[in-house]
Amino acid sequence: MSPIEIGVISVIAIIVFVYLGLYIPVALGVVSFVSIWLMRDDFELSMNLLKIAVGDSVMEYTFATVPLFTFMGLIVSKAGMGADIYEVMNSGFKKVKGGIGMATVGANAVFAAVTGSSIASASVFAKVSVPEMIKYDYNPRFAVGVVADSSVLGMIIPPSAMLIIYSFVAEQSVGDMFLAGVVPGILLAIAYIAAIWAMGKIVPKYVGGKPATEYEWMSFKEIFAKTAPLVSLITIVLGGIYTGWMTPVEAGAAGAAVGTIIAIIRKRINLKTFWEALIETSHITASILFLITAASIYSRMLGLAGLPNESRFDSRTK
Repeated sequence: MSPIEIGVISVIAIIVFVYLGLYIPVALGVVSFVSIWLMRDDFELSMNLLKIAVGDSVMEYTFATVPLFTFMGLIVSKAGMGADIYEVMNSGFKKVKGGIGMATVGANAVFAAVTGSSIASASVFAKVSVPEMIKYDYNPRFAVGVVADSSVLGMIIPPSAMLIIYSFVAEQSVGDMFLAGVVPGILLAIAYIAAIWAMGKIVPKYVGGKPATEYEWMSFKEIFAKTAPLVSLITIVLGGIYTGWMTPVEAGAAGAAVGTIIAIIRKRINLKTFWEALIETSHITASILFLITAASIYSRMLGLAGLPNESRFDSRTK
């Protein structure tokens, strides 16, 4: 078979393996490794390209952003800042049909600006938002759907772990990717809120919920106490990146340090919780770096197969 045929078969094989439930990095890495071996009939070449993929990706200094932002998100989550911002948003949307759902979206958007992780967002709001909505007679399917959908904001709004991965794979600036994710993330959050408002008007029975009179306003003092730590952390991290005062790595380190200090001051963390955050950070970081390495060797396999050049040629002939 020609390299292009092997490349096409490898792409199909990866899709099949993923649908069969194989771990995505394993599917990418193994299929790419075997495909390179078959294309060049050289096992040593496949090994060398695998070594290069690891060296060119995981060992780069800029990859330090992955564990730093991951740790910051976990510390913020364990410090209860996600629940705090949710309570503030819930107070603000209380008189609107589907208001708790809108509050969940708004809180998810703000929380995403610190954690950069959809997993962390889903974990936090599944615990604080879903029970609250069910308590006030919201449709359980609506409650779970709102949390699942709005958690996607963690992948778009910076500092997003997915944007970091994409910037490395596509060889783009992390800072530029962060800047590019702000407006789409805000627009998506607004679209979610507008959709919930429309559902409350058009299909109120599906949304559910008790009358607005059962919700209480939150005082300005409470709002400030619950939002000030999170806003200060967002200002330090994103403000430092956008003004050019800090690189993404430095911003991640500053955010992790400030987040830990805030958690200690608020007495929301102890040695056991801190150790759990470190262990979870290592697990998540290892998974992400494994995925990046697999994507790197996959891109090299496609290059050897000539698929990018082939598709470019086809587009020109058309």
